[in-house]
Amino acid sequence: MPTQRKIWVYNGLIEQYSDNYLKTTHGSLACTSCHGGNNAGAIRSAAHDISWEPIPGSDKCGGCHAAIVATSDNSLHTTLGGYAKTLGDRGFDFNGPTQAERFGQQCTKCHVANSSGKGACGFCHVSVPTTAGGGFLNGHNFRFTPDMERNCTACHGSRVKDEFYGLNNALITRNGLSLAPVLPDVHYARTQAVDNTTGLPKGCAFCHSGSEMHGAGSPSPVGSGARYDVTGTPKCTDCHAATTGTNTLHSSGHLATMDCQVCHAQPYKNCFGCHTDIDVGKTNLPFYRSNEGDPTLAVRPEGSAPDALMTFRIGKNPLWLGTGDTGNKKYAVLRHSPVDKDVFRYPLAAPIDNLLPNVTALSTWRYATPHNIQRNLLGTTGSFASFDVGNCNNCHGAEYAEHWLTDPVLDSKGWLQPAYQADEQAANGGMVQPAAPLPVASP
Repeated sequence: MPTQRKIWVYNGLIEQYSDNYLKTTHGSLACTSCHGGNNAGAIRSAAHDISWEPIPGSDKCGGCHAAIVATSDNSLHTTLGGYAKTLGDRGFDFNGPTQAERFGQQCTKCHVANSSGKGACGFCHVSVPTTAGGGFLNGHNFRFTPDMERNCTACHGSRVKDEFYGLNNALITRNGLSLAPVLPDVHYARTQAVDNTTGLPKGCAFCHSGSEMHGAGSPSPVGSGARYDVTGTPKCTDCHAATTGTNTLHSSGHLATMDCQVCHAQPYKNCFGCHTDIDVGKTNLPFYRSNEGDPTLAVRPEGSAPDALMTFRIGKNPLWLGTGDTGNKKYAVLRHSPVDKDVFRYPLAAPIDNLLPNVTALSTWRYATPHNIQRNLLGTTGSFASFDVGNCNNCHGAEYAEHWLTDPVLDSKGWLQPAYQADEQAANGGMVQPAAPLPVASP
């Protein structure tokens, strides 16, 4: 669509944009109130003078929404604090000129929700994020609740959307591991219900509140934490009482030691290796490649892109702090993150080793909350043949190795390249379950 059609302000006379923006609270303001520029300019170049901002920052929103802006400017959506936290813990030096340049070239070109360092509120409340194509959601009309399809999953698409919508079945087929088809998350229908206050589908706001989306993670320093440090993240028990007695699997031992996803999630997507570089001598643009070790690629048509691995692994929760931790459970679902020591090496442009010197300081199988919940996980096939509700052998018998992380290399099913296997073993020693876990006695 031509740019001018993406950003046209309609007068309410066109059927598909029937709401008249100019009669709304935001529309009653002068364009220059948010965008700057010269209101008296008779031609485009004069109107769009040096003060003009095509995507206003949060400072323009703060006059009316000061409390929200005060937190959202430090939110993980704005600062990328989660990336800074996990890369920093692995030894990445953000003050090094090479590291800063490569992080800026590769990470912030896509993972950005700011305008000149200020929160870009419009990416959630009036337009599609620019990295997802840009353009208004409904003329220039603002939305209190972001659109699940064009805002939230426009960025959180490859994992969250595909899992939540049940879109990974073609990937399961290409993996060739005989997993059963997956279904949309059981909560999907609830997100499509219309909110009586806004007149819009509830979308992701059915579980995720605005305070969470504007959350900053760790308070010291502000915005320095990872996403699971944000206050207000949803819990299953917000809606579902954790009671025993109604289901033999809801024993006090199970509820005290395991996340709900351990029994209620379906297979989900895992990635191995994300390698960045510059397209030297051609476009000279930064690019990345992931899952280069995909063992299925050789038998697929020429030009096919690498896949990700659909699997399901339970392990020791890397967020668990030990006996007495009431905030995290001992066992959780784990997802493999695409990190290794060569993420920022740039082998084509200017190879530099050891830019991620402590890659083993954190596990590569990370705590996960897959968006693919089912109330009852009945039959699956192949390596999940035994994962049936009520089958204690899923965990406490010989079948445990089909579902638990027992060997980080073997459980990667060939996706992990040999050069990174030693680091994989070293990073995940604390996550593995070497033998079937013993039943936890209920008091």
